[in-house]
Amino acid sequence: MHRIGTITIFLIAAMVFALGACDTVVEEKKDGSKPEEVADPDPPTYIKTMEAVAVGDRVYRFERGLWTEQEIDESYLPLRSVAFVNPNLGFAGGQGVVLKYRDGLWQPETVAIPPHLMVKRMIASPMTGDVWAIAVSEDGTDSRILHRGPSGAWEAPSTMLEVFGAPDVEPLDVIFLQDDSGIGLLGRQDKDAIFHWRKMNGEGENLIYAYDPDSWRTFECLGRTPEGNLAAGGYLNRNLNNQGFVRFLDINKLLSEDNSGDPKDFLLYDFSVPMAECPEETVNQIIALPEDGVSYVVGRCSRDEIYMYQAGVFEKIDLPGTRGPDYDIAGADFIDRYTGWAVGYQDEKDRTLFLLRDANGWQSVIPVDADNAPLIADGNGEHLYAVDVWEGPEQTVDGRTRDEVEAGVE
Repeated sequence: MHRIGTITIFLIAAMVFALGACDTVVEEKKDGSKPEEVADPDPPTYIKTMEAVAVGDRVYRFERGLWTEQEIDESYLPLRSVAFVNPNLGFAGGQGVVLKYRDGLWQPETVAIPPHLMVKRMIASPMTGDVWAIAVSEDGTDSRILHRGPSGAWEAPSTMLEVFGAPDVEPLDVIFLQDDSGIGLLGRQDKDAIFHWRKMNGEGENLIYAYDPDSWRTFECLGRTPEGNLAAGGYLNRNLNNQGFVRFLDINKLLSEDNSGDPKDFLLYDFSVPMAECPEETVNQIIALPEDGVSYVVGRCSRDEIYMYQAGVFEKIDLPGTRGPDYDIAGADFIDRYTGWAVGYQDEKDRTLFLLRDANGWQSVIPVDADNAPLIADGNGEHLYAVDVWEGPEQTVDGRTRDEVEAGVE
């Protein structure tokens, strides 16, 4: 049993499932005949667990139902992006720096990033080991694309001229394609969106300048639809107000050899996210969960909100707690529609925000350590900017892993 905040929970208690064959016991026979194996009358039951790392003004790791603060040189803080290849290998980006996590330690990597660039977006593939990141100056006028291959070496950072064929492009987001076979990059040149696709199999690259006839539409982020197509989000300025939108594009047409047609040919659907119109409404993150047939959308109006998209419908999530105009959901990630974390800043309490999604719904929690002492306090003024979530090892309801059970750990 693990405790978070003022409540006691079994992490993901509703996702209990029995895995594998039952344990067996052997009954000895005095006549020397072959022993019979009978099912253990009380085999252990395992639950699916979640692990995560969140970065910002501090770095936290979530394991076995507890958040713990990670030791890190404060000169590297704040960190704005994080991505893990596996539980023991991860990366985080900050101002002119990329850090690597290995064996419990965070150390700087050798990457030629200009010191004025912030590594604001990062993704990692557990399938291939590739890591991609976007580093951008505060004013958006200078930027680089970073890549670490499966060999573990970082390539020389690419300029926008090398990637998009134009020096005045601001990179916004990067995602993996289906089966991590390539990446998609979203850039912005004036108000025009530029989609760049790069395949990992050496077959070359596709470059698309996607023109939108509605000059008031501004793209901010990339994601995927539950069906695997491309989702691009941002805002549409109408009547001096910004209206958040999500546009679905046909990824097969985008990746075809002949993708030079009218970008309207790629359009599948265009949705206005149902936020009340206000001067700063926009969509800034899209997280697809194909196995569940849903996508989560993080948007901003007078405060940040989370929506769930399913079958053409956006449903606003009823988030807990009091939220003011500076309430900030800076990052969210999930292992399924019922399991994940969102992090940021809770303005009403002037403290770090931790939002847990589990079988009990959405909860705003104050993490505690093993002695039930809170890790954060009201008024700390600290933000988190990104979180990476993955499925942890199977555990019994009393917190033992399968390996511990098989080793006889009580």
